[in-house]
Amino acid sequence: MARFSDIMRADELKAAKDKLEAYMRLDTAAKQAAYKTATKGGRLLVGKQDGILIPFGRADDKIYVGLKLPAPSDKTVSGEEQEKDNALITSITSKIVGDTLWARTTKPETATVVGAVGRKQPPAARVIFTRKGASADRTSRFTGKTYKSPTVTSVSCPFGIKTGATGADRGFSENASDIVVLLKPTTPVDDSIAVRVTPQGFIDIN
Repeated sequence: MARFSDIMRADELKAAKDKLEAYMRLDTAAKQAAYKTATKGGRLLVGKQDGILIPFGRADDKIYVGLKLPAPSDKTVSGEEQEKDNALITSITSKIVGDTLWARTTKPETATVVGAVGRKQPPAARVIFTRKGASADRTSRFTGKTYKSPTVTSVSCPFGIKTGATGADRGFSENASDIVVLLKPTTPVDDSIAVRVTPQGFIDIN
């Protein structure tokens, strides 16, 4: 037997079911359009800029791989919200991207920049910075019902060997550890922030 509370919500639940069924009948393009109009839900709009890095496995700083690096977005959503997103993106990239850091936007005079064969974006090592904020109201794109969900923002950035590193300091673990220490607050400990790294895949350079 149905509970009284469920019976009283019958019209509300039917409306949600009808909206879900209507969404499921959409073709792929229409579903994607509906998705874009849904609540942002913590997703960052991240711009791109041209950059280069030294792939792991190189014994010197003479060869760089070209790729895209994150940058503040010039797209407009909620102005104040995008300003906060851009500030976070800038904060992260400023610690990783620079002429003496793990990726850069300017080419050294004595270096050669190459592309990764067969790939638009080479599988470079990446650091992923994730911050979990307070819960906020969301609207389901499937049913139209509201629910609460944490605001989770995430920025990822490729990295390679730090400029000028020598010997064991050119290894992935050493460079990754240094970046994690830079991005992960420890005093005081902030459990809302997580930093992880993914290793470099095979980069076939010409």
